[in-house]
Amino acid sequence: MLKNYYLSKMTSGMYSSYDAIDTAIKFYKGDCTLYGIDSEQAKNLIQKYYFCSNPEVWYCNLRFVEFEPCTNGTRVILKYNQNDRSKISKFEEKLGEIIDYVNSNTNNYSTDYEIVKLVYDYFSVNMKCDNEVEELYHNFKYWDDDVKARFIEEHGDEFTAYGAIVNGKATYFGLSLAFKLVLDRYRIETMVVTGLSGDLPYTLNAVEIDGERYYVDVKEGLRKDNLKMTGYDCFLVGDEVIAKYFIPDEQLGC
Repeated sequence: MLKNYYLSKMTSGMYSSYDAIDTAIKFYKGDCTLYGIDSEQAKNLIQKYYFCSNPEVWYCNLRFVEFEPCTNGTRVILKYNQNDRSKISKFEEKLGEIIDYVNSNTNNYSTDYEIVKLVYDYFSVNMKCDNEVEELYHNFKYWDDDVKARFIEEHGDEFTAYGAIVNGKATYFGLSLAFKLVLDRYRIETMVVTGLSGDLPYTLNAVEIDGERYYVDVKEGLRKDNLKMTGYDCFLVGDEVIAKYFIPDEQLGC
């Protein structure tokens, strides 16, 4: 099952680092040290925690995660939004509007497929992808700390579910997080899948319906300004379709 996919692949020695990440994020710590693991292993652990197994993470307003090698392992640097109650209230209000939309178009007999499609269609009409910010982000690792800080301050929301749901505009990453968050409310198993599109980072979602896994690329379904149609070419598709432009970090067997 997708819910336990990442965790089931963890080695026993990784659980202490996993717990360190859990503690740091829940208590809004700015960093934590993962002992005895390198940056790639640390990134993998963040994915396990952040993308699949802990839905409460979506509410901590985590913006960015960075990794720095240190003497004993890897330092994980965590960047947050300000804990602004008005922002949290606005987020809950806008999320409630999406839930109300789905509920008003479903009943007790609606299938998971119908719910997933309703959420996908809502995103298609009401959200946009910020391609310009995506292009800027590709140079993020080359910037100095001051430039990074300004970028996070100005565009950080667009890398979160908040940006997609409240502002209606986010990067592919924020869109994927928001899509997962909404489907979590309906207990439909989904996770964010990282990988490469060409030579650039990319994310989309994996969804499990009736025991079968599928990919959903929310960004590809968004309505273009010059074409008021929802795209379904990458909605609930298998490996053979996604492989044309996306190589996932994990082979899920969709």
